Amino acid sequence: MSTGAAGRHRGRYVESGPVLKVALLMLAIQTVWRGTITFQSYFWQDDFRYLADAHSRGLSAGFLLQDYNGHVMPGQFFVVWVVSRLEFSFVAPAVTLVALQLVASALLLWVLLLLWPGRPEVLVGYAIYLFSPLGLVAGTWWAAGLQALPLQCTMLLALAACIKDHRTPGWRWKALTVLALVLGLVFWEKALLIIPLLVLVQLLLLDDARWADRRLLLRRYRAQWSVWLLVGVAYTVGYLVIVGRGEAGVGARASYQDFLLNAVVKMLLPGVVGGPWTQTGGENTVYPTPGTFALAVATTGVVLLAGWAWSRQPRAALRAGLLLGAYLFMDLGLVLLARSDFALLLARDPRYVTDALPVVAIAVTAAFAPAGEEEPSPHWTPQHRLLQVCVAVCAVLVASSWISVQALKDQLSHAYAKAYVTRLLAEHQALPEVVIVDAAAPPVGVVAQPVGVVFAAAGQQPIFDQPSADLRMADGFGFLAPVVVPQPEFSEVGPQPGCGWPASARPTRVFTHSGRAGVRRVVQLGYFADRDTALLVGLSPIGVPRYVAAPAGFGHLSLLTRAEAPMVTFVRPAGAPRLCVTDLTVGAPWPGS
Repeated sequence: MSTGAAGRHRGRYVESGPVLKVALLMLAIQTVWRGTITFQSYFWQDDFRYLADAHSRGLSAGFLLQDYNGHVMPGQFFVVWVVSRLEFSFVAPAVTLVALQLVASALLLWVLLLLWPGRPEVLVGYAIYLFSPLGLVAGTWWAAGLQALPLQCTMLLALAACIKDHRTPGWRWKALTVLALVLGLVFWEKALLIIPLLVLVQLLLLDDARWADRRLLLRRYRAQWSVWLLVGVAYTVGYLVIVGRGEAGVGARASYQDFLLNAVVKMLLPGVVGGPWTQTGGENTVYPTPGTFALAVATTGVVLLAGWAWSRQPRAALRAGLLLGAYLFMDLGLVLLARSDFALLLARDPRYVTDALPVVAIAVTAAFAPAGEEEPSPHWTPQHRLLQVCVAVCAVLVASSWISVQALKDQLSHAYAKAYVTRLLAEHQALPEVVIVDAAAPPVGVVAQPVGVVFAAAGQQPIFDQPSADLRMADGFGFLAPVVVPQPEFSEVGPQPGCGWPASARPTRVFTHSGRAGVRRVVQLGYFADRDTALLVGLSPIGVPRYVAAPAGFGHLSLLTRAEAPMVTFVRPAGAPRLCVTDLTVGAPWPGS
């Protein structure tokens, strides 16, 4: 659409006031609605690793410029560091997500109104972006939101500046375009996609030149494209220095047909119109699969609407399709290129298409709003009637999305992680002196890392993996339960009746046997002592002898090891009260009741 395209329809169609009011009302509804859902969410998965790294490494180059699973995200990690200075709570992350979403939504409205001032069709594309359930993951998972939302913000800021520069050329808008691009790259390397998106918008939406004249545009945009390309190349070099070449996945490869079927037909297409309307098949960030009937209705409806747009203004519909198709090709192509071993699973994960939602909104509007080079059809609806129709369509989209959000919000609220972590931290505060086994946290419900990462994220430093007469282990609910060995790999009772192995100044050695090396095991020495005492215990072939306090009465002294067949040696220190080691057990530690 050219600079003069809107002007040619201004007298008959454009009155921006009502459209802007409806758009701002939808923006307010989205902010309150999404904000309510966001503040009910909690930390999950990478969130804990981010905060743990921020506490341990501080605001350093090693933290900001780290290679995080192939990602370079210094801007994101700076935000994490700021939040890590605050009290451990999801309030600050929720505020960042709501604020970023508000900025992105406002910038998209600016872009749409720059391209189609006052056109009611803007409302439909805008409603798709605001209320699509595809954006819920970025609104409830902090790590995902810190990737997708800054990318959307900088993408839309660059687009707005590019459009303004096209209308009123000047170095300020050109500089703002480059600044937005650089800022996006500071947050996530995927912002490289902003460069081809800007080129596509320039060629497909901003100029009235006929297809045969496109080559003439090369001279017009050559300098601008050269600057963008220079920024992209410089960033890519720096990225490769940090990350290296990387390796493609080595698992089973997904067929392109299956991948596109899952990503486009079963996720993106219904998600654009408010689907999936169910929670069947959904787990964590994996999008549910709509029912066959619902999917057929949604697909048929979208195809019919696309055909209607083509019949009204084929050039505009074609350009909109090229814009959206090209961006999705790049977006989904990155998944196939970098994560082909998990492609079928990731094809149903909205995280990998969330950045495409603004492009969907722009393309939908471009397909239906009057294009500059085409004369208005005699069937164009008058402005006030068209506004009513668009508002009705928006209401249907909101209702459709509401059904899906009700089905999805529990899946994305991370309630289990919140309950687990809250209980775990409370248990440690109540028992600050106990030693804790740094075993795995619930890998799906909380984080695929040891519980030490959870404590580090909260800024707490418990005692981990030390010999103790009160060794604890977090159970599935976050309670710190005493360690037991339900399935011993080795168990032996001392030879002396009534005492087992009397601890003395001379070393007592017990040879054990167990499973393979490298697996965490606990060695438990059952004991009896008349008074509080201590025992010097060593595990060979690795491990340094350690003094372990032994409270009076019956108990267990627990030591962790990864040795295949540890030899247990214990000595009673000189002057220490009498102690009997009654039995010895080796096996996998488990939280008791």
